[in-house]
Amino acid sequence: MAGDRVAALHGARPKPGTHGERSDMPGVIQRLKQFAQSPQGRRTIEQARRTAADPRRRAQAQRLFDKLRTRRSTPGV
Repeated sequence: MAGDRVAALHGARPKPGTHGERSDMPGVIQRLKQFAQSPQGRRTIEQARRTAADPRRRAQAQRLFDKLRTRRSTPGV
């Protein structure tokens, strides 16, 4: 009902037979929030921030993305 209207506003399509309900998503989102607020989650987030700020790691990631993009766009490879 109200959830269907919200989903329609955001352009989401409900799965067949679910009537627009996504029962698994709230649990996943809640677990992610809990992890992000835990000491281990905070350490992981901080490590990801430091890694993303490192120019050498940034270049390494860019090469990987370029390689994946090239592989995806080349048919038959």
